[in-house]
Amino acid sequence: MMMKFAGAAAAAALCAALGTSAAASPALTLTTPGDTYSSGSYTLGFSFEVSSAQTIDQLGVYDDSGAPLAADAQVGLWDASGDLLASVDVPASGGSLVGDFRYANITPYALSTGQVYYVGSYLSSGVASSFNTDEYGSGSFNPLITPLYDQWTASESLSFPSLSDGDAGGAWLGANFNLAGGVPEPSTWAMMILGLGTIGFVARRRRQALVGAV
Repeated sequence: MMMKFAGAAAAAALCAALGTSAAASPALTLTTPGDTYSSGSYTLGFSFEVSSAQTIDQLGVYDDSGAPLAADAQVGLWDASGDLLASVDVPASGGSLVGDFRYANITPYALSTGQVYYVGSYLSSGVASSFNTDEYGSGSFNPLITPLYDQWTASESLSFPSLSDGDAGGAWLGANFNLAGGVPEPSTWAMMILGLGTIGFVARRRRQALVGAV
C-alpha cells in the first residue's frame, strides 16, 4: 500500500511540474481591431519585456479578414540595439491563422528577463490596424509579457521599428508572436527530478518484492 501511495504521489508531482510551463499562446489577443489603414511603406509592431524566461516559436502578422493576405509578409524580432534576432516570411495564404493574425514557424528563440525586444512586420500591400493607441482597438496582452510602447518605422522592406508615438502598452499591427511556453524554473526541475527519482525507487522496490516472493 505504501509503495502504491508513493508511486501515485510521485506521478502527481511530475504532472504538476510539467504543468507549470505556460501553454502556447499569442502575445496579443484582439477583441476589436482599431481603425484600419494601408500597411504599405511601414514596419509596424511594439516593444516588450518578459517577466520570466520564455520561448517564441512563431512570428505573425495582422490579417484583417482571415482571407489570404494581399502579399507575403515579413516579420522580425530585434533586440534594443536593432540587431535582428529572428525573422520569417509569412505566406499570403499559408502559415496558421489564429484569431486576427497569420503565423509562420521559426526556430524557437529564447527570451530573457531584463531585455527589451522589438517585434515588427512589413506587408507591402494590405491592411494594418492598432491596439491601445489613439486609433482605438481593444484586446489584451499575454500576462507573461510586459508591453512597452508602439513601434514603427517608414520602410520599403522589413526594418527595425525604432520610432514610437509614445503610446505606453500600445501596438501597431503589424506584428505578433506566439509563446511556446516558459522555460522551467529551478524549482520546476527539482520537482521533476524528485518525481522521476521516486518513481524509479518505487519500481526497484516492487522488483525486489517480486524476487523475494519467488
